[in-house]
Amino acid sequence: MIMGQDLEAKQTWQEDPSMQIEQNEQAGQVEKFRQTGQTRQISQTGQTDLTGQFGQTEQNGQTGQNDQTRQGGRSGNMCLRIIRQIFRLTAADLRRFVRSPKAVLILVFSIFFAWDFVKLVVPYAEGQNVAVTPFVYPFFLNEWSGCLYTLLLICVLMSDAPFQNGSELFLRLRVSKYVWLAGKTLYILAVSFLYQVILAILCVLVFVPETGVGFSTSWGYVLRSYYIGSGGAVDMNGNATTGSLLSYAPVTAMLLQILLAALVSAMLGMLMLLLNALFRNYTGTVLVSVVSCAHLLLGSLGIYGAISFDSMVVPTSWINLGNLAEEMSPYLAAGILAGIMAVLALAGAVLLRFRRIEVWE
Repeated sequence: MIMGQDLEAKQTWQEDPSMQIEQNEQAGQVEKFRQTGQTRQISQTGQTDLTGQFGQTEQNGQTGQNDQTRQGGRSGNMCLRIIRQIFRLTAADLRRFVRSPKAVLILVFSIFFAWDFVKLVVPYAEGQNVAVTPFVYPFFLNEWSGCLYTLLLICVLMSDAPFQNGSELFLRLRVSKYVWLAGKTLYILAVSFLYQVILAILCVLVFVPETGVGFSTSWGYVLRSYYIGSGGAVDMNGNATTGSLLSYAPVTAMLLQILLAALVSAMLGMLMLLLNALFRNYTGTVLVSVVSCAHLLLGSLGIYGAISFDSMVVPTSWINLGNLAEEMSPYLAAGILAGIMAVLALAGAVLLRFRRIEVWE
């Protein structure tokens, strides 16, 4: 009976064309669905591949950026480490100098020379019973004896350049010779400015028991009278001429004087360091000490006129702010001295490079 029904349905399907068309349409939709599914699968696979490639590219880019960041960080850390080494070398030399007998000797002689200057100024204060303003330091260096004493004490200060203390063999294992040179150069600059600041303070303190010190924004009667009385550059009306100490504001003159004296001191110290290291003895100390005071000695003998010698061409004469004429600005002098320091430091690096000087002996 079932077989009869199947035969009957088959005959009905064959005889009815609409049923055949409907079934064909259903079969076509199934085929299209299968093709669509395959297309979507292929598309998704392609997107997955592109996403993977993009992810790999992005990962590679991030890896390159991380490498560059690491390299930059290493360079920055190396620079910081070198700077710390330079400052540690400078601090060690400063501590050793402060504790040395030479520092005490220089301090004692500085007080003595500053006190010797007091007797030149006190007569101008006693007549009017007025105190001295705290701007004494430029006038101390403007005096021939004060300038000579300061240059001699600077030579004593730098006499043991290159400031070796027996620890260089241990430093060889930790720092390079160029770091050593940078540390010595910074030490010379630091001790030069430190000494000039101390000397400027001492020039004020020695007047406290004699005339007292009065605070003012001007030069004051005592210093002005002393400068004019000692032959300072003023016109017929008593007004300061261009280039004289009185033509500067007191604070400006103090700062410029400290700057010039410190740069001259640093220049002499650097020259001593190179010559002493080059000859491996204290030849540089002797030569620089003689040359630094030569313009003062020639001037005291009155030889300038005989040989037509202009002391302005000698950089050591720029230690005196009052010695700078109209054609030589103190800022120009400071720039030239700083340039000489840079050239000497570069010369030291070149000598180290070609082993003309040896710092580890």
